[in-house]
Amino acid sequence: MPSEKRLHPFSILFALLAQAKNFLLPGIVVLFTAQRSEWGWETWAMLGFVPVALASTLNYLSFRYRYDATEMVIRSGLVFRNERHVPYARIQNVDAVQNVLHRLLGVAEVRVETGGGSEPEAVLRVLPLAAYEEMRRRVFGEGASHAPGAPTADAPAAPGECIVLRLDARELALYGIIENRGIVVVGAFFGVLWELGLLDRISDAVFGEGLSAQGVIRDLIKAALGLGSVPVAKIALSLAAFAAFVVAMRLLSMAWAALRLHGFTLSVAGEELRTRFGLLTRVSATIPRRRIQTVTVRQGPLHRLFERASVRVDTAGGGSVEGQSETQREWLAPLVPAAAVPGLLREVVPELELEGAAWQPAAAGAFRREFKGSLIMVALICLGLARMLGPWVLLLFALLAPWAFLHARLYVRHLGHAVTENAVMFRSGWLWRQLSVARFAKIQAVTQVESPFDRRAGMAGIHVDTAGAGEASHRVHIPYLHLAQARALFRQLSERAAGTVFRW
Repeated sequence: MPSEKRLHPFSILFALLAQAKNFLLPGIVVLFTAQRSEWGWETWAMLGFVPVALASTLNYLSFRYRYDATEMVIRSGLVFRNERHVPYARIQNVDAVQNVLHRLLGVAEVRVETGGGSEPEAVLRVLPLAAYEEMRRRVFGEGASHAPGAPTADAPAAPGECIVLRLDARELALYGIIENRGIVVVGAFFGVLWELGLLDRISDAVFGEGLSAQGVIRDLIKAALGLGSVPVAKIALSLAAFAAFVVAMRLLSMAWAALRLHGFTLSVAGEELRTRFGLLTRVSATIPRRRIQTVTVRQGPLHRLFERASVRVDTAGGGSVEGQSETQREWLAPLVPAAAVPGLLREVVPELELEGAAWQPAAAGAFRREFKGSLIMVALICLGLARMLGPWVLLLFALLAPWAFLHARLYVRHLGHAVTENAVMFRSGWLWRQLSVARFAKIQAVTQVESPFDRRAGMAGIHVDTAGAGEASHRVHIPYLHLAQARALFRQLSERAAGTVFRW
């Protein structure tokens, strides 16, 4: 039997540090902020760190893994023992994550994902970097990169590894502007100020008393009713505050992108796709090209303004608990020039061809159905606000009804699907446009869907599902097809999928 391997001894340290955030840090806050007479269970809860430390030590002592000919075997537990057999052919991704302490100690947290669920099949905290490279070679075969060393974002390409995308500082800044992740930081900051009751005090100190969104709106309503003058100064200050808020969000988002995606590279080494990125926490993700389920290209309004796009791939088991994998793997290409997308897709999956595809539009009655649905939604919104707005709700309906018409017209105009020699493609959206490609070899199921409204209009929809389609994925769900067209497409996709050998 092959010899079993242990985790690195530093695993105990990282387990303790992870639990310290849950026990020690809140406890320290309580110790320094609470009066002695107010000490309660929050303070004594810090004692729970003791059994947690003991459990972390026992977990390290009991954790073993080994490599058999066709599978990886993982054993853990002293009292309740658990043994998992993970075939190499089922492993979709092997990712390594390194924060600053990981890099100082020469170790990494390794996550092994399969198609068996939304959580990683195994999280190994922590492994030496040489053990991580050995795992990649064992799982993905001898064609995997043999280059030793840390999976750093700024590491040079290994022999036989071709870098197909690298994001420089300008592209990262542009990505931060487009994605606007700074709103999360600003929102959290304002939430803390709100909870502490400091938001109004700061606003009054900076802009003067009475300057708030409610106050400005109230003064505008009074001016409209002839009960007061237009608060020009307050409006100017409000606009200035809003502009400063927008600029702050964009700057924070640019800083987030610079920290998160520093040195982002996408490379191809044989049958592997490898992404490396991160300044403080560095991530190295490995995805075999043959295990890609779907490819999605996204363009929002700012993407189109700067002639950029984002590309992601879905693999079976690509999600993880609380969205961790989404955060760590990010997009396969967070930002790429729109003109370079077809070439990038050929590098990722050589048989994909976007150029020359024969796109088929939605059925002739699609606009009417989409507009009716949007108009009903607008009516329901106005009905819910009728009590609060009174007669003004008619003005709201008059403003939203043209938007419903415009949405329906543009949505249907950009709706379409195409079938190529190796894949089916689906595009949708007009403000945020997305295009997804599913290869026939990765199709799990093809479904013809007919709602009561579809049957009344002589229409149907086609749903193409793959193993990598998550709840947030842009799935290949094609609506508003003529019934005869839907039946023909259903037969075509079913036969092509059934005639293709499925491989993970």
